[in-house]
Amino acid sequence: FSLFMLCVLIALGVWQVHRWHYKDRIQREIHAAQLRPPVPLPDRPSPYQKVALRGEWIAGKAALYGDQVRASPAGPVRGGQLVMPFRRDNGDVVLVDLGWVKGAVPRALPVPAGPAVVSGYVQAPQKFGPFAPHANLAAKVFYKLDPAAIGKALGLGHVAPFTLIM
Repeated sequence: FSLFMLCVLIALGVWQVHRWHYKDRIQREIHAAQLRPPVPLPDRPSPYQKVALRGEWIAGKAALYGDQVRASPAGPVRGGQLVMPFRRDNGDVVLVDLGWVKGAVPRALPVPAGPAVVSGYVQAPQKFGPFAPHANLAAKVFYKLDPAAIGKALGLGHVAPFTLIM
């Protein structure tokens, strides 16, 4: 039994080291993308590529991604990543992650009317296994970053297959 448990623990340790290297590589790619100037969005952007989009915000629509508790001087605060839609000049819609906001219900931020330019890095949709929590479509709260599902819940057609992280 001890030999078996030793093998299991070694396997878990090796898995953790591989996972750490994988996450470290992603962090380096994101950091490098943040330092580069944005480029116009190509037809097939690569993950973590920094791009710039021209178009206009779609006002009044928002969703929350994730359910995170953060520390504050007043105590723990619940919130998530605010996701709002941006319509490109060609009519395609790209979901933009504007960052963490407090609250359990998404509230659209006031956005400027008319033409705008946004930039950030490309985040591919996340794939989770069967144990991932299900989205709360009525409240527009999602637990995996799935642009198609979020766009459908917001009543949007032809949403880009990635999210722009600002």
